[in-house]
Amino acid sequence: MRDHWTRLSRRGTPGRSPIAREVRDLTRKMSRVNRSRGTPRIRSELHKLGIDVSKSTVETFRVRGLKPPSTGRQSRSA
Repeated sequence: MRDHWTRLSRRGTPGRSPIAREVRDLTRKMSRVNRSRGTPRIRSELHKLGIDVSKSTVETFRVRGLKPPSTGRQSRSA
Protein backbone atom coordinates (compact mmCIF):
# COMPACT_ATOMS: atom_id res chain seq x y z
CA MET A 1 0.00 0.00 0.00
CA ARG A 2 2.85 2.37 0.82
CA ASP A 3 4.37 1.94 -2.65
CA HIS A 4 1.02 2.73 -4.26
CA TRP A 5 0.66 6.09 -2.50
CA THR A 6 4.32 6.91 -3.04
CA ARG A 7 3.89 6.52 -6.79
CA LEU A 8 0.72 8.62 -6.77
CA SER A 9 2.34 11.46 -4.85
CA ARG A 10 5.29 11.63 -7.27
CA ARG A 11 3.07 12.30 -10.26
CA GLY A 12 3.26 15.72 -11.86
CA THR A 13 4.96 18.80 -10.54
CA PRO A 14 3.94 20.33 -7.24
CA GLY A 15 2.69 23.90 -6.94
CA ARG A 16 1.09 26.29 -9.34
CA SER A 17 1.97 26.44 -12.98
CA PRO A 18 4.46 29.22 -13.80
CA ILE A 19 3.31 32.45 -15.45
CA ALA A 20 4.85 33.07 -18.88
CA ARG A 21 7.49 35.78 -19.07
CA GLU A 22 5.51 37.54 -21.81
CA VAL A 23 2.49 37.87 -19.50
CA ARG A 24 4.64 39.27 -16.69
CA ASP A 25 6.31 41.76 -19.02
CA LEU A 26 2.98 42.81 -20.53
CA THR A 27 1.46 43.35 -17.08
CA ARG A 28 4.41 45.51 -16.03
CA LYS A 29 4.32 47.48 -19.28
CA MET A 30 0.57 48.15 -18.99
CA SER A 31 0.95 49.39 -15.42
CA ARG A 32 3.89 51.65 -16.34
CA VAL A 33 2.16 53.23 -19.34
CA ASN A 34 -0.89 54.30 -17.37
CA ARG A 35 -0.30 54.39 -13.63
CA SER A 36 -3.95 55.14 -12.87
CA ARG A 37 -5.00 51.71 -14.12
CA GLY A 38 -5.72 49.40 -11.26
CA THR A 39 -5.46 45.66 -11.03
CA PRO A 40 -9.04 44.95 -12.21
CA ARG A 41 -8.57 47.10 -15.32
CA ILE A 42 -5.29 45.44 -16.27
CA ARG A 43 -6.82 42.01 -15.67
CA SER A 44 -9.77 42.80 -17.94
CA GLU A 45 -7.45 44.08 -20.68
CA LEU A 46 -5.44 40.84 -20.48
CA HIS A 47 -8.68 38.84 -20.59
CA LYS A 48 -9.66 40.65 -23.82
CA LEU A 49 -6.36 39.45 -25.28
CA GLY A 50 -7.21 35.88 -24.31
CA ILE A 51 -4.87 35.73 -21.32
CA ASP A 52 -6.73 34.45 -18.27
CA VAL A 53 -4.92 35.34 -15.04
CA SER A 54 -6.14 35.97 -11.53
CA LYS A 55 -6.35 39.33 -9.79
CA SER A 56 -3.64 38.31 -7.35
CA THR A 57 -1.29 37.41 -10.20
CA VAL A 58 -1.73 40.83 -11.78
CA GLU A 59 -1.24 42.47 -8.38
CA THR A 60 2.01 40.57 -7.92
CA PHE A 61 3.54 41.72 -11.20
CA ARG A 62 2.03 45.22 -11.38
CA VAL A 63 4.43 48.16 -10.96
CA ARG A 64 3.46 50.27 -8.00
CA GLY A 65 4.19 53.97 -7.76
CA LEU A 66 5.77 55.72 -4.85
CA LYS A 67 3.61 56.34 -1.81
CA PRO A 68 2.51 59.96 -1.37
CA PRO A 69 4.05 61.84 1.55
CA SER A 70 2.36 61.61 4.92
CA THR A 71 -0.30 64.26 5.58
CA GLY A 72 -0.05 63.97 9.35
CA ARG A 73 0.28 67.09 11.48
CA GLN A 74 3.73 68.31 12.23
CA SER A 75 4.39 70.17 15.45
CA ARG A 76 5.73 73.68 15.13
CA SER A 77 8.17 75.14 17.58
CA ALA A 78 7.53 78.73 18.50
